[in-house]
Amino acid sequence: MGDDSMRGKRRTFLKQVAAGSSVAAVGSTAGCLGSLPTDLLGDEETEIEVWHGLTGGLEETFADLTVKFNRSHENVTARLVEYDSYDEVFEETMGAVTEGEPPAVSMFAEIGTRQAIDSGKFARMADVVPDLPEDDFIDPILDYYRVDGTLHSMPFNPSHAFMMINRDAFEAAGLDPDDPPRSFEGVTAAAEAMVEAGAVDNGITCPNISWFIEQWFATQNAELVNNENGRADPPTESNLTSEAAREIYEWWADLEDRGVFHVGDGWFDSENAFANGTAGILIYSTASIKTLLNRAANEGGFEADAAYLPAPGGDQTGLVIGGASLWVPEAIDDAKTSAAADYLTWLTDPVQQRTWHRETGYFPVRETTIDELEQEGWFDANPDYGVVFDQLADSESTTATQGATIGPFPQVRTEIEGIWTAIEDGTPVEEAMADGKERVDDLLTTYVDEAL
Repeated sequence: MGDDSMRGKRRTFLKQVAAGSSVAAVGSTAGCLGSLPTDLLGDEETEIEVWHGLTGGLEETFADLTVKFNRSHENVTARLVEYDSYDEVFEETMGAVTEGEPPAVSMFAEIGTRQAIDSGKFARMADVVPDLPEDDFIDPILDYYRVDGTLHSMPFNPSHAFMMINRDAFEAAGLDPDDPPRSFEGVTAAAEAMVEAGAVDNGITCPNISWFIEQWFATQNAELVNNENGRADPPTESNLTSEAAREIYEWWADLEDRGVFHVGDGWFDSENAFANGTAGILIYSTASIKTLLNRAANEGGFEADAAYLPAPGGDQTGLVIGGASLWVPEAIDDAKTSAAADYLTWLTDPVQQRTWHRETGYFPVRETTIDELEQEGWFDANPDYGVVFDQLADSESTTATQGATIGPFPQVRTEIEGIWTAIEDGTPVEEAMADGKERVDDLLTTYVDEAL
C-alpha cells in the first residue's frame, strides 16, 4: 500500500508554505491543550500524512487550516491526502495499517468507531494527547466517541439531524413558520396543508439514509441494537421490529399514502428538492445549514429556517452525533505521534474550531468556542445555528443518544435502507421490518463469530 500507484483514487494536496501565499501566517497555538513532548521532533522536520474524505468547500477549508498549521510549526508539516469518501479512507487506512505503512492521522466516519477499536491498531487519545481537557469538550460529542469510558479518537467535524422549513410555503398554507411542528403528526398536517395550498409539490423530503432512522430511534430513547446499543458488549441483535421502529416506518408509509412524501435517492436528491422549492420541509444534516440557506435564497427564491427534528408525540430525548473523528495508528513512530498530537491539538483549539464552524456549519467541539461565539453575537446574527445548538444542548445522555457501536455498521446501514425500499415496492411494513431485522442480525452475529 506504500506505492502511490496502488492508490489510484487518492488525490493529494500538499499546501506549500511559501512566501507570497494568500494565507497569512498565524502564531503557534501548539501545546495550549497539551500534547506529547515536542522535543521528540528534534531539529529535523517531521512530515505526517493526514487522510480524509472531505471534498468541495469542506476540503478547501480543511486545507486552509492545515496551511496555517504548517506555517505556525517549524518542525512539522502536515500533508493532506484526499479520498472520495470516509468509507474509502477507512478501507485504505486499514490496509495500510496491516502492511505497516499507515498515515499519522486518518478521518473516519462515526460508524467506523467499533471496528477501529476492535482492530486494536489505533492509539487512545489519552496516550496521544495526555493533557487533553475533556471537560471543555461538548459532552454529547464526546459521549459518542467514548467507549468503556475511554476516548479513542479526536472528535473534529460533528453534526446531527434537524428539520428545515420553507417559510414562504408555510405562510402560503396558513401555517405559522415561527412555530414549526415538533411531532410526526404535526409535520404530516403541515405537509398536507402546503400541498393542498399548491405551495409545493411535496410536503416533506428526506433521504433514504439509515442515519435518520438511527436519529429517530434516539429521539424515542430507543436503542438500535442490544447490549446497551453495543456499548456493553458487541451487539448480536437489532431492534428493527420494536415499537420505536414501527413508529418511524408507519409514519413514512402514511406520508407516502397521503401523496406528500418525497424520499430522496441519496442526500442531494432531497437537498435539491428543498432548495428548488419542490418540497416544503427537509430532514437533513446540520453540517449543511449554510449551504441550504444560501441555496434556498439564491435558487429557490424563498426564506428557510432551521427547526428541531420532529419526533413521535413531539417529545425528543436527544439525538446521535454524526460526522467524523480523527484517529492515530499505534504503528507510527514517536516523532510522528508527537507531530500528530500537535496537529490534533491545534485543530481542536477554540480559535480553529470557531473558523471551522463558521465556514462549514459543523459543530465546534469545544465549550469555549461556543462561549466566544455567543459573546461575539454570532448566534444572534445567525439564529438558525442557535436553533440546532439548542437542540444539541437539550439532548439527554443515554445509551440511545450516545449512538450504537456496531462492527459491520456500513453493511447494517445498507440493510436498514433496504427496509424502506421494500415498503415502497409494496411489502407490508411489518414484513419489511422483520426481513430487515433478520438480515441485520445475521451481519451482527457473523461479525461476532468471525471478526472477534
